[in-house]
Amino acid sequence: MEDVVDLIKSECDLLKETLVHKNNSYGNSALESPIFAPQARPWLAIFIRMSDKVKRLEYLLTHYKDSAPFHETILDTLQDLAGYAILERIAWRQSDDCQRLFEKEKNDQEAER
Repeated sequence: MEDVVDLIKSECDLLKETLVHKNNSYGNSALESPIFAPQARPWLAIFIRMSDKVKRLEYLLTHYKDSAPFHETILDTLQDLAGYAILERIAWRQSDDCQRLFEKEKNDQEAER
């Protein structure tokens, strides 16, 4: 059986390759406001995409015995969720809204000390 550390490294490498490939193919679209919801901040749009993936995961897990093959596997969906989590971290780092939240959290923590 493979070492867990090696598996973590392998999964992270695969995720990195996938994210870079998709970014090269689609550009920075995940970090931009959606065309059909231009008022939505990128970080909110990514959360919505993640919500859709969780819903798909729920469906896949509850219908795995159905005979019809799925276009997307459970592992594909989990990888997409992990990728969106990385993109969410980037969106938060780039967002003025989020920077204000980080500052508030930092100030609150310092005030508690």
